[in-house]
Amino acid sequence: MSKKLVAYFSATGITARIAENFADSIGADLFAIIYTYNRLHKRRLGLDGQKFQK
Repeated sequence: MSKKLVAYFSATGITARIAENFADSIGADLFAIIYTYNRLHKRRLGLDGQKFQK
């Protein structure tokens, strides 16, 4: 376990490859930031034109 961390977000995979290489070169742990967006989240924000009901 390292005290160094490389956290990254990659939509296309290019940043992921760079982050992996960088983490390897400095002996750091790697953390991928994953973006999730679903219909329930959209409904809670009121972006689907419907009222949110619990």
